[in-house]
Amino acid sequence: MGSLFKVLRGVARADLTLTWFASVYSFFVVYCAKLMGKPSIVILAGVDVVSLPAIGYGLRLSRWKRLLVKWALRGSTRVLAVHPFLIREAVQLTNTDGKNMLWLPTGCDPALWTPAGKKEPLVLTVAGCRERDSDEGQRA
Repeated sequence: MGSLFKVLRGVARADLTLTWFASVYSFFVVYCAKLMGKPSIVILAGVDVVSLPAIGYGLRLSRWKRLLVKWALRGSTRVLAVHPFLIREAVQLTNTDGKNMLWLPTGCDPALWTPAGKKEPLVLTVAGCRERDSDEGQRA
């Protein structure tokens, strides 16, 4: 409940709101902004409008989160997406014409972010584990 009061106080002090990802918290931010007559911007980046059941990825997999995301996107003054695919997904989710949605790339300069030398043959893998000690991965 304390977080909701922080959102209310923050929106009251702001000229506009900006939330990265459409989620439960962005629903409350957009709702408060609408109540106070302030513009709101929501930035889409993937998990918010995509559904990949095979790997359990995406807020659309949760019925109640999907409803809150849908409302936040419909109620937001502007929705910015880091890729056009996300706009298509958001339009499908909200069943709207997407007039409040705009593609705005994050602005990464690929010429700047290149290896300084020869790339090593390395792969970074990140995983979530439910148990710290398990020998299941070592069984053949």
